[in-house]
Amino acid sequence: MRNFFLSIGLLFAILHTSAVPNQGKSKIDSIFKTNHDLEGYIMPLYEHRNDANKFQFNYFRLRSRGKINRQLSYFIQLDLGDEPTIKDASVDIKLSDFFIIRAGQFQYHFGVFEDPWNFPTVFLPQITRFMLGDPRDMGIQFNGSGRKLDYYAAIVNGSGRGVSEDDKKKTVIFSLDYHINDNLKIGASQYWGTRNFMEESELISGAKRNRSGVYFWYDDKKLMFRGDYMTGIDHVYNQSGYYFIGGYFITKKLQPVFRYDYFESEINDVSNLILAPGLNYFFNEKFYIRSIMEFDRINNNFEYGRFVLELGVMFL
Repeated sequence: MRNFFLSIGLLFAILHTSAVPNQGKSKIDSIFKTNHDLEGYIMPLYEHRNDANKFQFNYFRLRSRGKINRQLSYFIQLDLGDEPTIKDASVDIKLSDFFIIRAGQFQYHFGVFEDPWNFPTVFLPQITRFMLGDPRDMGIQFNGSGRKLDYYAAIVNGSGRGVSEDDKKKTVIFSLDYHINDNLKIGASQYWGTRNFMEESELISGAKRNRSGVYFWYDDKKLMFRGDYMTGIDHVYNQSGYYFIGGYFITKKLQPVFRYDYFESEINDVSNLILAPGLNYFFNEKFYIRSIMEFDRINNNFEYGRFVLELGVMFL
């Protein structure tokens, strides 16, 4: 663990010093002068349930985004929570606004695509957590933007972040975002892949793992809506779900939010509906407090699930 944090410190020290101009460089060297942004955020929380309560980190991340020259840039993100790890490490080659090549380990575009810092509720919805997990993988992506259309096409291992390839087939992910106006966009995503699947004590090699989704995103800085529907299959088991999130700033800093969140799966023969009202208070762009209370439907009755209070602080 000590060596891990020493490596992190050395990495970001190198990134920081690389941004400082060095007098005496040749003309060729000056082309590769790195300009970068270094930032991080911590999001500790308190969670109360009927049977337990605890303090923990929801997220604790450090990241650097840099531009080496007009065409070449990079993004590195570290998760420093319970098990420190590299979340993202990728390089972008920008040939034009409509054609950008990304290589490395990255978060692929599927559904409503937002960083946890910007997501309007404390926890991600069930379909994101159970059907995508951590939507990162190692591979290559092609993306770009036209007038109102953004596209993303990725070819990845399909085994997930930080996991070696476990079968011979690659996974293909494709998404389209259409911007109706500055405040509203709609989109569709498709995921075609395979992954080893454990069924009881039997390992199914190269089992089917497909996902399809449609979504919308609206935000006019006062009123906010998110909606996402996803369906998929793991081996021979179907899963599906959807959520709707709404929020409204009643003052410049106070935002009530609400999440309607449904998920069902044949894997464990479960279905669950969560109703979750919440309240967010933003002191400024880098400091907020969020709260949420979840109620789960069990046998057609809603029962108290948990209450969460979260503090978010952006630093650097």
